[in-house]
Amino acid sequence: MYKNILETRSYILGVDETWDNYYELTVKFIEEVTIGEYSYHHFIDESSNNSFYLKPRYTGQSIEWVMVQNVIVNIVSKDSNEQLRFRATGILKLKDK
Repeated sequence: MYKNILETRSYILGVDETWDNYYELTVKFIEEVTIGEYSYHHFIDESSNNSFYLKPRYTGQSIEWVMVQNVIVNIVSKDSNEQLRFRATGILKLKDK
């Protein structure tokens, strides 16, 4: 049975919504999902249970690279009509032990 390497850890998601609004959340990987024609990695904020759908910002990168380096991501979330919308650019990194 296949187990995604992301499932075993918590991560820090740095969210950069505007040039003067940066904050960090502790997130946990939930699943890989395909919505429309795009594939995303679904993460959930451990304190608020808010969902974030992440996709590498740059072509050719992989979210799994976070195991060795920080990954720049596009953050997408669902609006009140369950439509996906771009939310922010972010940095996904390993949480310190």
